[in-house]
Amino acid sequence: MDVGRAFQILELRPGVTAVEARQAYKDIISVWHPDRFSNNPRLRQRAEQKVKEINLAYETVRLFLSSRNGESSEMGSGSGKGSFADADSIEIRSKTEAAAELGTEMVLGLYAFLSKRIRRFLSEP
Repeated sequence: MDVGRAFQILELRPGVTAVEARQAYKDIISVWHPDRFSNNPRLRQRAEQKVKEINLAYETVRLFLSSRNGESSEMGSGSGKGSFADADSIEIRSKTEAAAELGTEMVLGLYAFLSKRIRRFLSEP
């Protein structure tokens, strides 16, 4: 995702800090959280898509801010072993991490949805 688009989705201005980005992410997620639309399947589906977009935007902004500040990514930061020497390698690693996180979130979301539906089905008389 383009960094400019990510800033736009999270309603951030240039020069934002990582703390401000995290707070903006939390605020917008609370607005679009799918659980708020549990009674309307159409809106719930739209909210789920919006949350996926927001998560990807936040990951993009987080990685951009950490690379801009010369920090290592929160994920995978350790003793420095296996660190990448150039920006291209960092971007490739960052995209891989973002894809892995998004995939994990999708699987967990699907699991939560199915679990809820199964519990509801089993509890019906």
